Amino acid sequence: MNAPLRVYEPRSRPGEQRANLLVPGRNCWRIERAHRASWLVDGAEYFSAVRSALTQAQSTIFILGWDIDSRMRLVPTGANDGLPERLGDFLAALLASRPKLNAYILSWDFALLFALEREWLTELRLASRTQRRLDFQLDDRHPAGASHHQKFIVVDDALAFVSGFDLTSNRWDTSEHRLDDPRRRNSDGKLYAPFHDIGMVVDGDVASALGELARERWYAATGRRARHHEPGAREKRWPAQVDANLVDIDIAISRTEPRFEGRSGIFEVRDLHLDAIAAAKFSLFAENQYFTSRTIAAALEARLRLVRADSHGRYRVYCPWLDDGGGGHTCLNVHSKILIVDDELLITGSANLSGRSMGLDTECNLAIEAKNDEQISLAIATLRNRLLGEHLDRDAASVDEAIRKRGGLIAGIEALRGRRRSMRPLTAETTEDWSALVPDHSVLDPEESIDAEQLMEEVVSRGEKRPLATRTLAIILVIGVLSALALAWRYTPLRDYVNTESLAQASEGFAQSPFAPLIVFVAFFGGGLIMVPVTVMIAATGIVFGPLLGFFYALVGETLAAVGVYFLGRKLGRATVRRIAGKRINELSRRIAKRGLIAVV
Repeated sequence: MNAPLRVYEPRSRPGEQRANLLVPGRNCWRIERAHRASWLVDGAEYFSAVRSALTQAQSTIFILGWDIDSRMRLVPTGANDGLPERLGDFLAALLASRPKLNAYILSWDFALLFALEREWLTELRLASRTQRRLDFQLDDRHPAGASHHQKFIVVDDALAFVSGFDLTSNRWDTSEHRLDDPRRRNSDGKLYAPFHDIGMVVDGDVASALGELARERWYAATGRRARHHEPGAREKRWPAQVDANLVDIDIAISRTEPRFEGRSGIFEVRDLHLDAIAAAKFSLFAENQYFTSRTIAAALEARLRLVRADSHGRYRVYCPWLDDGGGGHTCLNVHSKILIVDDELLITGSANLSGRSMGLDTECNLAIEAKNDEQISLAIATLRNRLLGEHLDRDAASVDEAIRKRGGLIAGIEALRGRRRSMRPLTAETTEDWSALVPDHSVLDPEESIDAEQLMEEVVSRGEKRPLATRTLAIILVIGVLSALALAWRYTPLRDYVNTESLAQASEGFAQSPFAPLIVFVAFFGGGLIMVPVTVMIAATGIVFGPLLGFFYALVGETLAAVGVYFLGRKLGRATVRRIAGKRINELSRRIAKRGLIAVV
């Protein structure tokens, strides 16, 4: 998704002291110490560091993600470390060279909707290359409609990566995001669009805690215990090419886990974002793939009544645009998930600002709070300026200078916009027709699981019952028409005209008419309107025109009827259709939804 950046500046006074925001048991699971921490911006930095760390593994590797592709190359240009380039072959060689090393890979047991985007039979591909010491599992232990979205890697309980990245195709890119970069190819060798994301690498006790979280997830998914690291295995595993942004720093781990099988659910990610928004004094800067959470939107609105009441221009949504080299632009695919508050708080990880990430999918984020430490505040501000500089085609120092000179984040951005690669304001205006096509928000982006009955209740809301007198009159009319037909059959020559011979003669003459196809198509459309069984119309067409021509006329007629009835219903609108058809149309929709593909066939 080509997602925007959000910038928000609440009104406040500088110099105010704030209480510690991160509270274990409220908005985070644990706060642990890291000897070193660094952010990795875009795939070239991230995947290179991951490969370097994996090559140092001695005891255990945990890879947890939404997706994994054994064919991907962590370093497209070649790592030159003596090991194979493709991920599956790389892991196989690594395990073969280290008899005490065990690897555990846990990926979401994905919905069929994503089947075409993923590698087929990943488990078999990995198993064919590796020994039993690589355990690959698909995790389906979640509510209906949910997914496992945590994305973190732990090496020897000594080093951990938390990010928005999966080890899969279409993720690697540099911060230049060149449209024609030949290195940016997927597993099928095809070029894919520029991609922006961010991750963190940490060591020390916070990495060990993430190892515990990985083992908990593994046990919940498989019912089996993963191996613990051996004594002495927690040596330094820091990637040589990564400079630490922070040292000796406290880092919080926040999670989302849905209510499932008697578990109450964990909503630390949601509560941390709400606390962060409420505590903001000067600015909020967010990069995210989705901004669809009602809970987050309500929290922002409470601080700033959003755009319509924002007479001071303190709220902006931007989309990073790239120069396509031909005089046009294309929007950068923003996949990152980061929130920076007042240069005092940084939150990043796997969670989108969506309803799903707040309560339905599993998520894992890291958070760093400055607590009035100038070095930490400077590091957070430098990251924000680097990200803005990437999108504005400037360096971080220029962004910092513009913000200081202009007296605010938005003013600084506006002063730097204008280059061919830049940030463009994004409006949220939609037409009524477009809004009418979109189902209820709780269906598209739920914060908790909904069953099939509730889903249909949302998508197909109950129509009002027609008055008893109207329904009674309809029944009387039907009985009257049927009675009149019965009397006509008994006391008039109708039965002499409606017999096998007369019908055969009539059909033969009709079949020869040049207007027959048009009449058939109109008949199918009319039959669709009054819900005549399509099997009856198809059979009648076959009898009149023969099997081959009848099949063709029936196929075209039913297709045109389906299209015509759809557009008629679309023109009339949902409410009108429900008023005409009554409650039965809702019950029919629910029945079709329950039977799925069988109902269509």
